[in-house]
Amino acid sequence: MWRFILAIKGSKSFDDFNSKYFREQSINAFNMCKKYNKDFFMIKAWNEWAEGNVLEPSMYYGNSILESFHDAKKIFLNNQIN
Repeated sequence: MWRFILAIKGSKSFDDFNSKYFREQSINAFNMCKKYNKDFFMIKAWNEWAEGNVLEPSMYYGNSILESFHDAKKIFLNNQIN
């Protein structure tokens, strides 16, 4: 099983990766940027298949990861979640 890591004030790893969890963690990242007055955050990898990190359409996830990130951004911008 792939191991995915998302760094938000330290590292966090999880084994049961899915697009819903990615969306929740993306919202958390947007909120951390707001809380600490940062202009951006960095996702560990765009296309690092060898390391198990990918943020692009795939046979396994389709477009769901990109759509999850897009949804998180819309939720954050529309609601300014605290």
